[in-house]
Amino acid sequence: MATVPSIHTWVNETLTAAKMNEVSSMLTFLRNNSGGVCHVRQTAQQFIANTTDVAVTFDAADPNVDNMWSALADTRVTANTSGYYLVSGVVTFTASATGTRFGKFKRNGNTLRAASVPASPGGVE
Repeated sequence: MATVPSIHTWVNETLTAAKMNEVSSMLTFLRNNSGGVCHVRQTAQQFIANTTDVAVTFDAADPNVDNMWSALADTRVTANTSGYYLVSGVVTFTASATGTRFGKFKRNGNTLRAASVPASPGGVE
């Protein structure tokens, strides 16, 4: 695994050659390390019963650099290269005037982010 360069936060400092070299080092790292790019998706509707906590199953990944997704573990994306990752998602729920819709991201079984929205007769995304 590649070593991720440290990230510096500048506050009211003069830009110097040394600071530019820090930026250059990070850009070089990003250019030379192909890990960390994966877009998983679900191409068919998944039906989930009321009041159940079920993982979304993915059936496609493109791109899947660094083999982050596998059909053998279709509810997971695995970071195989150390570093920083941006994780986002969109879930669409069937229209209903009752109940609450809930989604969450987990890392190693622990919830990182969770959100809930009230029901909407027009559907929720």
